[in-house]
Amino acid sequence: MPANKEIVAGAKAIAEDFRLPGGGRKMLARVVGSHLAWFDAVEARGMTWADISQLLLAAGAKSKNGRALSVGTLSSTVWRKRNEAEHQDKRHKNFRSASEGGARQERATHSGGRRRPLIASEEKKASDPARASHRKDRVRSPDVCREYPDR
Repeated sequence: MPANKEIVAGAKAIAEDFRLPGGGRKMLARVVGSHLAWFDAVEARGMTWADISQLLLAAGAKSKNGRALSVGTLSSTVWRKRNEAEHQDKRHKNFRSASEGGARQERATHSGGRRRPLIASEEKKASDPARASHRKDRVRSPDVCREYPDR
């Protein structure tokens, strides 16, 4: 568990990261993303979001209006960044395991032509010769053929 000095030093580092050269201010999400470990540590220490907000204000991290960062904004930003980091870790692990496991069948998705792996049941269907019949081999009613002659 971090000591008080480490917590204060982390808050000062966050406040310093907020400041941009020329007097600008960095976006909260970018600052939070690079200090997630500090937020984990202070929460583990038992600090509430109101405590964290006040600590950051004392260190110099303020909202645009010069007040303390709102509890809702701060907590939701930290939650979102944790969630993004968790999903990015999962994607990285999945990519690594897929690249180590050899080639897998893939299919196109509706998301800009990117491909995603087939799930097990789809792999079975794709490899089953009994299911490999094409639409043109199927018997259709004459009504369907008149409505859609190209099919």
